Amino acid sequence: MVVLGLAGAASAQGPGGEDAGPPPALVRVGLVEVQTLQKRWDVIGQLREVRQSIVAAEVAGKVVQVAVEEGDPVVGGETVLARIDGVWAQTQLAKAEADLAAAHGAEAEAKAQLDKSQSDLDELTKLMQQRAAKQRELNDAKARRDADAARLAQAVAGVRAAEAQRDRSQSEVDRLIVLAPFDGVVVRKMIEVGEWAEVGSSVAQIVSRGQIDAVINVPESLVNQVEVGAPMAVYVEPLGTEFVGRVRAVIPMGESASRTFPVKVRLNDQGGELKAGMSVVARVPTGQRADLLTVPRDAVLRTPTGSVVWAVLDDRAVRIPVEVLFGHKDRYAVRPRRRDPDAVTLAAQMPVVIEGAERILFPGQPAQVVSETAPGAEADADGEPASGS
Repeated sequence: MVVLGLAGAASAQGPGGEDAGPPPALVRVGLVEVQTLQKRWDVIGQLREVRQSIVAAEVAGKVVQVAVEEGDPVVGGETVLARIDGVWAQTQLAKAEADLAAAHGAEAEAKAQLDKSQSDLDELTKLMQQRAAKQRELNDAKARRDADAARLAQAVAGVRAAEAQRDRSQSEVDRLIVLAPFDGVVVRKMIEVGEWAEVGSSVAQIVSRGQIDAVINVPESLVNQVEVGAPMAVYVEPLGTEFVGRVRAVIPMGESASRTFPVKVRLNDQGGELKAGMSVVARVPTGQRADLLTVPRDAVLRTPTGSVVWAVLDDRAVRIPVEVLFGHKDRYAVRPRRRDPDAVTLAAQMPVVIEGAERILFPGQPAQVVSETAPGAEADADGEPASGS
C-alpha cells in the first residue's frame, strides 16, 4: 500500500487575484474490475469449540497436586491435570496382589492333589481289570478324584476372583492420576491442592484445539443451498481475516422465531489464533457464478441516499450511485444505479477513488491522481456478501 504525504494546497487564483474555485482534489484510485463470482449472503455467527469437557475425579481422596493452570495447553492421554492421594488405594492393591498370590498357591496345591488322586484311580482301574482290587476300593478312589476335581474348580474360581479384585485395585491406583481426555486448553481450574475430591468432583474444564466450528444461523430460504462437505468462506471479525472451511453439519431443527437453521463450518484454529466466542460472518452461496463489476472496498461510500463511488474521468470527479451486492476479499461486487439515462455509468478499468474522497466537494471538481493501485489478481470462483447489503 502506498503511503502518501499530502500537503494542503492554497486556493487557485486568476490573473487578477480573484478566487478561481477550489484546487484539484488529491486522490488515490483503484480500478473497476470484472470478476467471475458466485453471489453470496452474509450470515453472522460465532466460533465454538468442537469439544469441551468438565473432567472429573474418578476416585475419592485428598488432592495432592494440581498440575495445570487456566490457559495451559494439554495433550490428550498424556498431560496430568491432578493427582489424588494414593495411600489407601496402594494398600488395597498390595492386599489384592497378596490375595492373588495365595489363590494361585491354593490352585497349585489343588491341582497336585487332583493329579495324585487321578493317578491312584488309574492304578486301581488296572488292578481291577486284573482282578487284584476290590470294587469298593475303586469306588472310593473315584470319590476322592471327584472331590479333588471340585476343590480345583473352586481354587480356579478363587484365582479369577482374586485377579478381578487385583485389576480393580490397579484401576483405582491408575485413576489417582487425572489425565486430559483430548488435546485442548484448560479454560477453568475447578479444584485446589488440599481439597477432598469425591467421585465425580470437577477438576478442570477443557476445550479442544486444532479445529474449531463456526456456527451460523442460515435463513430457511438459503439453508437448502448449503451442502455438507462444501467449502465456505468465513470472515473472522476480530482478526479482520477470512478463512475457508468446510460445512460439517446442517442441523435440521431450526429456530421457529427467527426461521433459521444452525450450520457448522469446520475450520483450522490457526494454532489457537481462532478462539471460541469470536464473532464471524459466513459467506452463504445464493446463486450461480456470474461476471460482475467489482471495486475496492475503500471506494464505496455510504450516504443517506445510498452507496456511491467517485470516479476520475478527464481529471474530473464523477459521482456514480451503486448498489453493493456482496463482498469478496478486499473488494465489493457492485451494480450501478442509473437514475439518469445520460449519466456516467460504472465500467471495467474505470479509475475510482479509494483515498481522498473527503476532498471532493462537488461533481465535476478537478481531481489529481497522486498514485494508482495495480489491478487486482484474478478472482477465484467464489464470492462473499457484504454485511448490510
